[in-house]
Amino acid sequence: MFKTAPILGAAFRANGQAVTYRRGAQTISVVALVGYNPQEVIENGEVRIAEDLRDFYLRVTDLVIASVAITPAAGDVITQTINARGYDYEVLPIGNNREAVPEDLGGFFVKVHAKLNKINV
Repeated sequence: MFKTAPILGAAFRANGQAVTYRRGAQTISVVALVGYNPQEVIENGEVRIAEDLRDFYLRVTDLVIASVAITPAAGDVITQTINARGYDYEVLPIGNNREAVPEDLGGFFVKVHAKLNKINV
């Protein structure tokens, strides 16, 4: 956890993108910074992507569903739209990391780990 709120705030204004956050049947539209973390493996001398992992940086104050503040939890889904296709990322812990961790000392931002689950064509 770093003292990064001013930096993340500026990055949100410049590079934030709209994503959909879903818990069960309830959805909200939020702005996220998206970090791409492909997990590569080498097979027969060739590098290939084994898993498409993303870190979504979200504002804590945006995570409100039906007037209730939520904390990201395993099983939630974040949909990112790229070139008119929806990519569903399932929120889950990665390795020894919890599915969501505070990203700044003030508690304004949370980093959410997610793995590609489905491409909506």
